[in-house]
Amino acid sequence: MANGLLLGLLFVVCGCASFTAEEAEIHDEIFSYEIPFDKAFLRIVDTINDTPDWTLDGTNQRDGLIIVRGNDFDSEQVTIILKRIEKRHVTVELAKESQRSRNVGTLLKAIDTDLINLT
Repeated sequence: MANGLLLGLLFVVCGCASFTAEEAEIHDEIFSYEIPFDKAFLRIVDTINDTPDWTLDGTNQRDGLIIVRGNDFDSEQVTIILKRIEKRHVTVELAKESQRSRNVGTLLKAIDTDLINLT
């Protein structure tokens, strides 16, 4: 009985120790691009569709909102905000509640790379 309890405690401790830096990292960056809003919006959607770890949950182009979900069984929604600053100037950032989402850094990197290639 005591061995079983000790073994169970060991699993809990090991599970907690597997928390990665990516999960704890805050992604509050604001990326800026010299491209039209519509072109940036469509490219972000294409990037999400081409990224195997993420699924598009919904969009609202008028408000510049793109909602995605990781393909993990317990993944939360992540909201990407695209803002029009000028005719050919946009910014991309995560909604405040999405900034600590797991593995979102890799998605941001893919979006950044694709949008840089448009400029």
